[in-house]
Amino acid sequence: PPTVEVEANGSAILIRGVLLDKLKFAFNHPTTPEEPNLNFAAIREMVSICVKEFRDINPEGYPTEEDPRMVLARLFLLDGTADLTRRYLPNQTGEIMLEYWLAYEKHCLSESGEVFLKVKEADLRNEKLELKDDSFWGYEFPASLSEEAKKGWIFHRCLQLVLGKCPIASMHGGVFGMVPAGVLAGDDIAIFEGARMPYVLRRVEDTESHQLVGACYIQGVMQGGLIGLHWYEEARCMIRLV
Repeated sequence: PPTVEVEANGSAILIRGVLLDKLKFAFNHPTTPEEPNLNFAAIREMVSICVKEFRDINPEGYPTEEDPRMVLARLFLLDGTADLTRRYLPNQTGEIMLEYWLAYEKHCLSESGEVFLKVKEADLRNEKLELKDDSFWGYEFPASLSEEAKKGWIFHRCLQLVLGKCPIASMHGGVFGMVPAGVLAGDDIAIFEGARMPYVLRRVEDTESHQLVGACYIQGVMQGGLIGLHWYEEARCMIRLV
């Protein structure tokens, strides 16, 4: 169980945990998630930037020693914990997430990808026809794709739902995650004893205190997985929240 203390005057609480890392950058998704054709280019651009940042920061592998491809697959789908994405991808085991992520890389991120080319073609055709019915993107368009490319399109539809709500963030130590809206560079990532998820904290200026920003998802450190490790035990401290 967590160690929690309340200061005598009730102005703050102290919770035992670890300040894991600091937020380096958040990739905010600027568009609405309802229109898949309009979002395709924006999501593709943001994911491409995230992937480049991920590989630049971690040239020798992810800090938790997971397969980098699996890290990206699980990261973008919140490791299968987001119920909203089950609308498009009901079975979200690690192997399935990786399979669909690789299809997204091949057919959506690549300029020679089948989905990328057909979205461009469809956008031009629909503009001439003034076609705005989402049934085209929901049914007719995916029906025109190969089986592998359909998996990439399904991953895109999942990204619409996730990225419209949770910015992707990189940390100085190389880990990546999904964070609440409104985070700032320099915010701390903390793990509290007994908590299932890490939290974003903001240091109060000129003090050792923090304010709670919100829960976050950090790939590789969920479900208290670090608790009990040697370095974690040495880094534990009482974190003051006001």
